[in-house]
Amino acid sequence: TLGKDGRFAWYALRAPFEGTLIEKHIVMGESIDEAAEVFTIADLSSVWVDLAISQDTISSVQEGHPVTIRLPDGSKSETKIGFVSPLVAPDTRTALARATLRNPNGRFRPGTFVDASIGVPSEEETVVIPKTSVQLVNDRSCVFVWGNADFELREVTTGVTDGRQIEILQGLGSGESVASENAFHLKAEFAKSAGGGSGGHGHAH
Repeated sequence: TLGKDGRFAWYALRAPFEGTLIEKHIVMGESIDEAAEVFTIADLSSVWVDLAISQDTISSVQEGHPVTIRLPDGSKSETKIGFVSPLVAPDTRTALARATLRNPNGRFRPGTFVDASIGVPSEEETVVIPKTSVQLVNDRSCVFVWGNADFELREVTTGVTDGRQIEILQGLGSGESVASENAFHLKAEFAKSAGGGSGGHGHAH
């Protein structure tokens, strides 16, 4: 402000809460009024983690489920799901699930991409296999099961996944062995031997 003596005077701007200055919207010599936004302050002592959940698994995710957040540097943090959106985005076919992380040392920076594993309880014994084991054959989720010295193609019903492991709800029993790293190659061999047919069963060597 300009004082009575024609000199500029200091004017104190007080933030309504303690936080970190993340944006400045004013330059030296600029004239502002009472409604102007000159700084942006954020409380980064805790941060939101927004997770995109596919529409076929969102029904299994609920508030209170435990979630492990993995940062790009490999470090992890444990928290819980605090909010699950009732809406599915039409462009991505995903729904928002949100968790809150304590961030006292500023390790979690807003805008960072993270991986998350959500713990979903099950009343029945759950079969979990590597996600690479599941292949789409004729638009159906299938796995190659080892038995009788050969791999058999079998259709399965999948559940939730953390990006590395995937839950099998139907089609696979506990203790059965499935192909993982070479499942894609088995799929290619199966397609050749099937000759482009639409059958849902077969063998790959």
